[in-house]
Amino acid sequence: MKRPGAALDIGQEDAQARILAQTEFSVPLALEAGAGTGKTAILTARLISWSLGPGWVKAQRELEHGPGVVAGHGLERIAARVLGRVAAVTFTEAAAAEMGTKVAETLSELEAGGVPLALDPQALPAKKAICRERARALLASLDQLMVQTIHAFCLRLLARFPLEAKIHPRVSVDPEGMIMEEIARELVEPLLASSQGTTQQEDLLALLQEGKGPQEIMEALVSLAQEGICPEALREPFFSRSRVLWMKQELERSLDDFLAAGGASLGGAGKRPTAALDVLEAIKRTRDTLGRLCLDTPQELDLACGGIKDIWEGGPLERLGKWARGKFNRAEEKALEAPSPGLVEAASGLHTWLKTLCRMRPLLLNRAASVLAQLLEELYREMRSRGVLSFGGILREARQLLVSNSQVLSQVRLSMDQLLVDEFQDTDSLQCEIIRMIALEGPQEQRPGLFIVGDPKQSIYGWRDADLAAYEAFLQELERKGGRRLLLGVNFRSAPPILLEVERAIGPIMKRSEGLQPEFQPLIPCEGKEHQEGFSSGAWSPVEYWMVSQLEALAEGGGASTGKLEATELEAMAVAHDIWRIHHEAGVAWSSIGILLRSTGDLDVYLGALKEAGVPYWVSSDRNYFRRREILEATALVRTILDPTDQLALVSYLRSCAVGVPDAAWIPLWTRDFPRLMAELRGEDPHLLEQIRQLVTEVSLSLPPEIPGMDRIHPGN
Repeated sequence: MKRPGAALDIGQEDAQARILAQTEFSVPLALEAGAGTGKTAILTARLISWSLGPGWVKAQRELEHGPGVVAGHGLERIAARVLGRVAAVTFTEAAAAEMGTKVAETLSELEAGGVPLALDPQALPAKKAICRERARALLASLDQLMVQTIHAFCLRLLARFPLEAKIHPRVSVDPEGMIMEEIARELVEPLLASSQGTTQQEDLLALLQEGKGPQEIMEALVSLAQEGICPEALREPFFSRSRVLWMKQELERSLDDFLAAGGASLGGAGKRPTAALDVLEAIKRTRDTLGRLCLDTPQELDLACGGIKDIWEGGPLERLGKWARGKFNRAEEKALEAPSPGLVEAASGLHTWLKTLCRMRPLLLNRAASVLAQLLEELYREMRSRGVLSFGGILREARQLLVSNSQVLSQVRLSMDQLLVDEFQDTDSLQCEIIRMIALEGPQEQRPGLFIVGDPKQSIYGWRDADLAAYEAFLQELERKGGRRLLLGVNFRSAPPILLEVERAIGPIMKRSEGLQPEFQPLIPCEGKEHQEGFSSGAWSPVEYWMVSQLEALAEGGGASTGKLEATELEAMAVAHDIWRIHHEAGVAWSSIGILLRSTGDLDVYLGALKEAGVPYWVSSDRNYFRRREILEATALVRTILDPTDQLALVSYLRSCAVGVPDAAWIPLWTRDFPRLMAELRGEDPHLLEQIRQLVTEVSLSLPPEIPGMDRIHPGN
């Protein structure tokens, strides 16, 4: 844990970063902000301080050299120009909306004469009257501010230069990918018939022999197009001689590292043949395989991958995987005396390489790339002719426009004074390139000011193709171009016990790995929270670790017999009961309690437990909401009322829990014209209601009374 002196350093660095974020506009800045440090508030503060100060002065000076300011509207014109030349980019629509709201709230507070907490008073105009006057004008011109996602930013760019981008002037987005799938199907289905006697046919036949038919090719094509992959990238050799040799050297190094870290000692794990000996034998055979092959061509690599798969797949690779997770049996622990973290790390690195090589099919991948490159080019051409882009295509076309047209790039740079980017840790290489071309390249006088905010520790790598290597490369270039990297380390959200526990648990294991994982950065509590103990009442502690298992299973050796589903149900019940007690025994309001889930896959289990425990709840993100039975049934009722001819809605509602008409009654009801009578029913029509009542009675009496649910349509009901 960090000692008081280190905490003081973090606090000083944080304070300096907050000041520079609002006062330094001459060089690019990258702000790395930990969880709960108020990074969005700082980004908003920079936007406000620029708009009230240097940005206002710049816009006023530029307008004075242009057409004369109209009397009575000068402030509004200046404000509109200031905000119109600021672009704020984030990576979700929700974050963009939140940023716009924060800007409006901050300006409103300034207009009222206040100074928001995140704003440095030194960054504001010295005279309060001028500050309020400018804030009022900026608030009135807030519609000029561009706060948008990276995709919206790029789409706006394409719409501004459609001819230069060679796209339809009224380009539209294909959010669900339905048009793209339709085009892909049109391209793939006739593929075999049109490829007779060509290299493409040979590649296709090779794919078909491996079970990769038209459906798999179409799915791969759509996936590539959705990500905006360029056809040229598929035409580049995946396995150049230098790359194959590098892979061989890395595998050999991983084998050496594992043995040097203690792996060789595992050969003494027991007197009889063991899984550990199988692993060491597999390592020896792998070395022999690498030694026999030159490994300087894809063909040689393909042979090596096949050999490695034969050697490792099954027992040896599985055992190595257990070691990579720190799991050693008693004989192995005895042979090692004490498994070192270095051995686990080396086993993990070797396991990753071997697992990858066992799955790798270099020659097949080359054939697939050859087929898909041509199809991808045709797909993009057809989508462009129809004026349709995918989300990945938006970024690809924007990047291509900026690369191929220097005049457009120059106009884009000159159209903005400040470019602010939030959640920068979630960028991929393509997004980084777009931002770099605009703000880090070209003549210095053309570039807009750049301010990026992110926290690589909070990135969602692998979900939106965020790329830590791209992030780090961008920051390195920013510093080479004279920019500065700042760090926020003061947390406003959590009590000290939580921050200390996170540092204790995560700090030792979150080590920097270039391009893969950032180094852990400790956080300290903000002023006023240094001595807070967090929620601590009775038996509750600020931080608790729960292990969920049946008591019987615990008695038999640590819960090994408790399955995942059962453990989830037990945990949900325990959480619901604990929340009920916290509310009733500790007096905590329901609205002050929250449950965070890693994913929503088990959401229904937790909601069921809360419902059973009598705990009211509200779900902020429930993708299954409109699939819930009660919602579907309520929707069917509304559809029946709005459209009496919708027979599907009528059946759905009458089969619902609210009515419960048995399945045996449907044919008799329909053959007696029940749907027509229901469609004609308008309001309280006594004659029609009586007809319907008689019809239902006839059906009820015509069916055996023992049929389940008959009581729901009995004449008495």
